Amino acid sequence: MNIIYLTTALKEQDYEAFLRMGFNVSNPSNQNFHSKFIKALQTKDNVIVLSLITFPTKGTRALNSDQFHYVDYPDDYFEKIFSRKSEVITIAESFATKFDCLVYDPLNLSLAKAAPTLAKKWKIPSIAILTDNPKNLSAVSRYFSKNVFASVKKATAVIALSEGLIKVFHAENKPGLITEGIVEETSQGETSFPKGSYLYFAGSLMPRYGIQDLVEAYLKIKPDYDLIIAGHHGKPPLPGEKESRIRYLGQLSKSKNYLFEKNAALLINPRPYDDKLDKESIPSKVLEYLSSGAPVLSTKHSKLQELFPDDINWLTESGEVAFERYFENHLDQSKHFINLSPNNSYKKLLGLYGINKQGERIHLFLEETISLSNKSIILTKAK
Repeated sequence: MNIIYLTTALKEQDYEAFLRMGFNVSNPSNQNFHSKFIKALQTKDNVIVLSLITFPTKGTRALNSDQFHYVDYPDDYFEKIFSRKSEVITIAESFATKFDCLVYDPLNLSLAKAAPTLAKKWKIPSIAILTDNPKNLSAVSRYFSKNVFASVKKATAVIALSEGLIKVFHAENKPGLITEGIVEETSQGETSFPKGSYLYFAGSLMPRYGIQDLVEAYLKIKPDYDLIIAGHHGKPPLPGEKESRIRYLGQLSKSKNYLFEKNAALLINPRPYDDKLDKESIPSKVLEYLSSGAPVLSTKHSKLQELFPDDINWLTESGEVAFERYFENHLDQSKHFINLSPNNSYKKLLGLYGINKQGERIHLFLEETISLSNKSIILTKAK
């Protein structure tokens, strides 16, 4: 099967190269998810990736390589606004491959608008990947949300992280597949910090995701571990910035992040529980944490708690006080952890969300979607 994949995710080596050069690269959560999704597809199918670069590169160009092709970030402001959809379509139409289906990320408007146009022209099904409700994203306009929803409405089928997202997009009557995530085997190695000597958080540093709750609790209880924080969206003003045991590392490459996760004493997800997000969103960092084998502490998430009830140290509440209580109840007199639930999820995790497992599931779903689409075209012609 030949698949064209429209995304803002870069080839991993290119993403890490831009990161090393100090560019303000795109959201790592989005990058990592789509990168793993592409790997899963490639276990069964031929995938041509057309990647839209979403950040200024100051003249530095990513080279097309393997099956990755890039739409460069434009130097002209008006070109950025008006012509990126056209450029996506022009490059896509230049490929000699005859595609069986089109898979795309609708959370970028250029891709969201280009995908239905290409699918209609080529008479192939389009499959939208639903990773978030646009209304849950920070600082997005009504225009943005309206166009994301309009694009998904035109899609033939959807692949979503949750049943809640399928409902949000009113896609219940479309062919749909749900996968909470995709995980890969993580790299081996050491960090500059001794194994088991630190607590670790990696993710968005926006206050709404609970980073301040974690820092406040750490400062109050003072576990005998460093607190290492890696993340994106900038570092907000936080308490304890002069505390020598709190280390802010900025955004790390995926390989470095995996090493920090694997060698941590405890991995922490402080995102406050929200009923709406619980139904619609999957905290991808928690699945990533699980793949490391290190102990995990997390606020509540209904679906993941159902799947991994004993492999994660689940908090019954959110907020600073919840972390304080947990630390108090799980530290001995020397401030070292005791009675942590071990993370024994690895075999089950790969069985559910491993690259090969998900590649097989998605392949079968796409085959079925293509078959249904072809039957629909035949019936339409017969009328």
